[in-house]
Amino acid sequence: MRHLDRMLRRPLNYGCVSIAQLSFAGAGEKARAKDWHRRMALGDTLNSKTDWKYWLWRGCFVRFRSMGALSSPDAPAILFVHGFGASSQHFVKNLVGLRTANLKLFALDLIGFGRSEKPATHYTQHLWEAQIADFVREVVREPVYVVGNSIGGYMSMSFVADHYPSLCKGAVLVNSAGSLGESAPDEGRTQERLSRNEVVVNISKGAIFLLQSQIRSILVKLYPTRPDAVTNDLVRDIYRDSTDPGAAYVLESGSRLPSRRTLIDLFKGYTGPLLVLTGSKDPLNDASARARNIGVVYPKAEVSLLDAGHCPHDEVPEIFNEKLSSWVETVERTPSSKSVAT
Repeated sequence: MRHLDRMLRRPLNYGCVSIAQLSFAGAGEKARAKDWHRRMALGDTLNSKTDWKYWLWRGCFVRFRSMGALSSPDAPAILFVHGFGASSQHFVKNLVGLRTANLKLFALDLIGFGRSEKPATHYTQHLWEAQIADFVREVVREPVYVVGNSIGGYMSMSFVADHYPSLCKGAVLVNSAGSLGESAPDEGRTQERLSRNEVVVNISKGAIFLLQSQIRSILVKLYPTRPDAVTNDLVRDIYRDSTDPGAAYVLESGSRLPSRRTLIDLFKGYTGPLLVLTGSKDPLNDASARARNIGVVYPKAEVSLLDAGHCPHDEVPEIFNEKLSSWVETVERTPSSKSVAT
């Protein structure tokens, strides 16, 4: 990992955006956005009240957090991957709650989210999977248990399907996105679907303005068991992140992510341990049925239903943390054993 002083002093670097993409954002706007994130990274790193760190990935500033038994060679590593619109801050209750356990804990802001840079590029699950893999190689530097919520669950499963066992030891799906149906046909019009439409970007800017006023009400619906878990800090963090330069580009991409592999496809390419921690009261889908279906499709999965909504790791963190740490301990103790569905 590059040192921060070197990262902040280097000339402006546009490694995340190709020359062909300059039409999507003027050079002046791009330079201002780059400088914005450079300054924010410097301020965050110098702020003694935070433990945020920054990593330079493909020329872009990426925030992450690490804590726990980082110096212990025997402590397993866990990487938390957030969902669409969230950030590493969504796992603060898990990082803090597990920091005294014998675990190395990591959480990063995917490019385009949180306090990570938001370049004018094509955001896809393939880009985010590549970021996760490089983070494990360059920052964690050992195989991880990857824990993903919502679309972060899909990207985590995609990551482990492609990188087990070289970069990962197991996966934990938390109300994961992804189809459990038949494989989607290859899109012959991928490039056409991915072509940027500046009108759509402008609409996305308007959508951000609308969503900013509804953050709390949306989150309360996603936390049906404990709406009080929707804290002012959580609302403020999501609002702040949405005001960064480039936020509209990643929001616009959410409606046109190229569909490639279903969860069933990913399970076919994976043979490792799998834990499914699902909030059974998720208002977005029949989460209980989805979790049980995963157990059928991947019989080695251990499935646990929690009395929570779409984000059980944040709504009922004490229960979530206990189940996660116990599962990791079991897998570590018997690494060759197969998890049995419950």
